[in-house]
This record gives sequence, structure tokens and C-alpha cells, in this order.
Amino acid sequence: MIPELTTDMEPTSPLVPQAPWSQGAAIAILLLSVAATPRAQQQRIVPGNEIVIGHSLVFSSDILEEEREIFVSLPASYAHSDQRYPVLYVLHGDFYFTYGTAYTERLAARGDMPEVITIGIPRSPSDNPRLIHGTPEADVFLRFLEDEVISFVDETYRTLSHRTLSGWHYSASFTLHTLLSRPDLFNGFIAASIFPLRTETIDFSPLERFLSSSEATKRTLYFGSDDTERSIAVSTREFGAQLDSLTLDNLHWHLDQSAGDGELTETVYRLLHPGLRAVYQDFRVPPFNDAASLNELGGLSFIDDFLAQRQATYGTPATSNSQLIFSILRVALSADDLSLFE
Repeated sequence: MIPELTTDMEPTSPLVPQAPWSQGAAIAILLLSVAATPRAQQQRIVPGNEIVIGHSLVFSSDILEEEREIFVSLPASYAHSDQRYPVLYVLHGDFYFTYGTAYTERLAARGDMPEVITIGIPRSPSDNPRLIHGTPEADVFLRFLEDEVISFVDETYRTLSHRTLSGWHYSASFTLHTLLSRPDLFNGFIAASIFPLRTETIDFSPLERFLSSSEATKRTLYFGSDDTERSIAVSTREFGAQLDSLTLDNLHWHLDQSAGDGELTETVYRLLHPGLRAVYQDFRVPPFNDAASLNELGGLSFIDDFLAQRQATYGTPATSNSQLIFSILRVALSADDLSLFE
């Protein structure tokens, strides 16, 4: 029964339990307000552009006798330019293709490397035996990579002959196999947590012959592991000692090994970023902090010559980017040098 209101009744407090009819009204109002909220939020949402980093392609491999998939990411400038681009091949692409694309975009934006085409090669369940360095199975997978994947990429996209190969664990073992047996195929090799790494079976003679030949150009190897990886860490240090005992003038290599408590799969993240910087070390304009250090390099004529050489190597426009222009203007302001402004 609804109580009658009398003059001596106090106004109802919102903290005091209400009569059944007022509770129902309050709940109804609350439900209406909740139901209206998503519609109000949706009216404020404006769809933006899709974020797409690449696409996948499936083809039949005659060499491996199975269907294979590759991932392709083209640089931002590809659609509105006619230039050619270096290529990064990321093994274990099902894990690391997105990271390879993100790292290359970030480093290119900073001027640490050119824009590149990134190719991811996902792992097949039957791949592990094909990836162990020094085995006939690895030679078969190398033929697949060269004759089918690289051949297709070079025929389909505007590529330069400058290539980098990146791998982790088993695919890092294959990256090492490629360096040792076909060093002419890639310019850069990035190998994280190489496994298996049988240092006692490594044959350096094909690599030594290539590096000592007249047509050899610089090759870069960036590899490493984590000290927590036990046998992998031990074999990685042994491999580094082997390289240290050899005279390989045209091989620039760096061992990245540190203590940590990360998981095995994390080493590729730690190595891929600095590894790319090492491969493209000659792309970055040498640093200068003031007019004196710029003049020691050769001044603005050095900058012009450097950019022209970079264009010849990597196909990038021989113009200063905004970051480089800012650096020069900062030096000009500090030195009060009008010629630098001009």
C-alpha cells in the first residue's frame, strides 16, 4: 500500500531505502541512461584509416614439395616512387615479421637505415631439420630461399641486391649456414640464440675464399644469446672465439651476449634492432655536435658527397632529410655561421 504523505514527514534522503514504487522508477531511469550511453559514445567515434602492415602470398614450392606462405611489407614511399629498396628477410616470420616491420620503419624514420621491403617466411612444422647448419637439408632449404623466394621477390618488387637475413634459434642456425656457404647471397646476417650450433663441424673455407676475393664487399654478422641459455651461451662464445682467431677483413661481426632473466624467445628482440643498425652503419651521417666537428668531417661538401654515395648504394634520394637539416641549423645557430644557413 502506498503511504499517504503528511506534513510532518521529512523529505526522502537518497541514502534511505525507498518504497517499492520509487525503487522501480529509479532502476528504470538508470537502465535508460546506461542504454543511451553506448549510442552517445558511438556518435562521437569516427572511423579512421585501416592500419595494414602487409599481405601474405601462398605458392607451391617445387623444391620443398609443399605449399609455402610468405609475408610482404612494402615501405610507405613504395606506392608513389620509382626507387628500388633493400630487402630484409625474416625467418620464423610467423613470430617476428611484425617486429621486423616495426623496427625497420622506426629506424628508417630516424635516419639510421633506408626504407626496406620486409619479407617474412613463416615456419613449417617440417622445417627444423632443414635449418641445421652444415647439413644437406639446409642446402635444400637454401635453394628454396634463393631460387623460389628471392627470385620471386626480385621479379615482383623493385628491389636492390642489398639483402639482410634474420633468424632465431633453428632459423638462426640456418642464417649461420647461409653465411658460411653462400656469403654472396646476403649483405647482413642477424642470428639470435643459434641452435644447434656445432662449432666443431664449422667449415670456414667458403667464407674465407669469398672474403678474400676481389669482388667481395663488406658483410656484417650480428649474433648473440643470453647467459641464461646455458649450452647455447657456451657455443655462442666458442663461435665468437673461432671468429676472433681468423683474419676476415671484410667481415664486420659483433657478439652481443649479456646476463639476464628473460625467456629464450626474447633474444631476437634485443638483437634485431641493433643488428639492423650494424648492417646499415654506413647509411647514417657521421655525427657532429658543433661547427668544428662538422668542418673536421669536411663541412657541407662532405654532407653532399656522403648523400650522393648513399644514393648510389641504397637508392635513397640525395637530399637532406629534415632531421639532418635541423642538425645543421642547430650548429649554424650556435656558431652564428651564415654560410651554413645558406
